[in-house]
Amino acid sequence: ERAQRAVGEYKRPLTDLAGYEKKETGQLIEIGGYKVSVGKDGGIDGLSRDGRVFADKEHRLGSFVYEVFSEKEYSRFRDQYVISGESWALEDFGKIGAGEAVDSFRQYRPEMSEVWVKGNELVIRMKLPEDAVRLYGGMKEAELKAVFGENGVSFDFAWEGKQESRVPEAAWLGFCPPDEIVWLQKMGGKIRPDD
Repeated sequence: ERAQRAVGEYKRPLTDLAGYEKKETGQLIEIGGYKVSVGKDGGIDGLSRDGRVFADKEHRLGSFVYEVFSEKEYSRFRDQYVISGESWALEDFGKIGAGEAVDSFRQYRPEMSEVWVKGNELVIRMKLPEDAVRLYGGMKEAELKAVFGENGVSFDFAWEGKQESRVPEAAWLGFCPPDEIVWLQKMGGKIRPDD
């Protein structure tokens, strides 16, 4: 119960876009003293302020990827992670029948993105390919919200329409800036990404 309350604090609905102005992907947007551009897949492929570059085509921020794993990848994970040969451990950490649902590893990136701006907020809406949603239970819609302030940019990621699934899967949000990241705030606490 306590864990559910804690996680519930970090859940949020997708942004109500009433009053937001729609922009085009690839368009240079000036917001909160920053210059921003968003790629077709929803990743920020340009971010600068006062001549300092925080993101470019090779150093993207907020790139979303959804993956599903076949029995081959999951067996490799299990062999590396599970140190007990007991049947309960193999069943507990296994994905029995996964081979029937996924015949090979698949990686999906959003096919469609929309960019919305209001004040110092930038909202990027993304949709995964239909196969990722229909066949494997991927998110129907995802959103990266960036708020541009005097002392930096904060990012918040949310999704809707994620179906429960026994398919081995992962969702990744990539941040690959040109400079080292010293710390991140994750679920209310600071973490060092290299720790």
